[in-house]
Amino acid sequence: MPRPSALSFPSCALILLLTLLAPGLALAANAEGQLDTNFGPAHNGKVTVPFNVGGGLVDTAYGAAMQSGGRLIVAGRVTTAVPQVGIGLVRLLPSGYADSSFGGSGTGQTTVFLAGATKVLGMLVQPDDRFLVYGNTADNGSNVMFAMRFLPDGAVDTAWADQGLAIVHPSGLEVSANTAVLDSSGNLFLAGFASASGGGGNIDFAVAKLDAGGSLATSFGVRTVAFDNGGNNTDKAQAVAIQSDGKILLAGQADTAGNTQKLALARLDGSSGALDSGFGNLASGRSVAAIPGGFNGCVNEAAAIAVYRASPSQRTLLVGGTHCLYDVAATAAVAAFDNAGQLVTSFGSGGVATAGIFPDLYQSGAITAMALQRPPIQPGLSLAFKLVLSGDAQYKTGSQDRDMISMRLGADGSLDTSYGNNGYQLAAFDVGGNKNDNANGALLS
Repeated sequence: MPRPSALSFPSCALILLLTLLAPGLALAANAEGQLDTNFGPAHNGKVTVPFNVGGGLVDTAYGAAMQSGGRLIVAGRVTTAVPQVGIGLVRLLPSGYADSSFGGSGTGQTTVFLAGATKVLGMLVQPDDRFLVYGNTADNGSNVMFAMRFLPDGAVDTAWADQGLAIVHPSGLEVSANTAVLDSSGNLFLAGFASASGGGGNIDFAVAKLDAGGSLATSFGVRTVAFDNGGNNTDKAQAVAIQSDGKILLAGQADTAGNTQKLALARLDGSSGALDSGFGNLASGRSVAAIPGGFNGCVNEAAAIAVYRASPSQRTLLVGGTHCLYDVAATAAVAAFDNAGQLVTSFGSGGVATAGIFPDLYQSGAITAMALQRPPIQPGLSLAFKLVLSGDAQYKTGSQDRDMISMRLGADGSLDTSYGNNGYQLAAFDVGGNKNDNANGALLS
């Protein structure tokens, strides 16, 4: 079988989102990891956008998606001097310049403030160019999930949910949304974790389903998934995906008895929310992957999930994240599961691949996003893809500087040295403060 690295992959751009301790938003890199100098007013592949709403000037981008015509909408949170934390939106043209037709102010940006402290964690664009922003907010003193829908031009879509805003606050629980996905019918799945109101007790995976009108879907509602694999029983979903058959995948981490975490994966029916009894290597509907080389207190955190289909009946479920998060031994980690929830032993070492996060230059880091790059379908290849992982890392020199990084793995889990600088690419904005540039998301365009 030909090696996947020899396949022809389509040209595309990787767009990374970041946090700066001064206003900032996005950068673009080409298919081989080099900064795209055609993007942005400075022609350096980088764009910063000041919202200038006061406060500590901490404007954080957490999600991006493409509208028609290659227009990029970026969503995040902005802070005022009050202080008040709200939703910040900006639309960029394919050139990286702000789109003055968006937001109504001529700047290409707009802000929305809810009643409670708001944490935006991502966004999704619908086929008609309307888009949803989601995350967490406060409701009567409890942490709850929220979603808000906007018209293509950035105005709130008051015809959706309650004047454009949906709040998920199940009785007796506090819930947090880390991620979301839309199905082909316009249903929105918000995924994260849940705990008992007032704190205490176990923390479990949680997923809520909103129908196309923004109401909680009564047949599904809010579902929780407990791995209860030991330790503090803190299980958090960080990524969600929908299979072509409508089943829901939740990826995250699950505590173990040794105070470490395993990469965790759950599969549910998309209509009823019931766990898939035919899936899992741990228990009904649940799978885990241990990462070699851990130690007591090593924090393993999943950040993303991708579904690769080699044929209508064959799926590979990829869960990516960080092994020993922010430790001096921090590495990127990816686990591959088959359609039954068993580890794919031909991938990496026994189903888990690890790679240092720019080990020659940086001492620690975190993977926060993953994008699946695939070639045109070629019959006979069971695994033919490349994974672009993105995040941030801290210099070894004793400096507190953190830079955005990306890296690429091949279909066998090994580092793809044809990407960037021997498998890695980094980008520094360094616009002030203590120069913490953190990637919070990525997409291929």
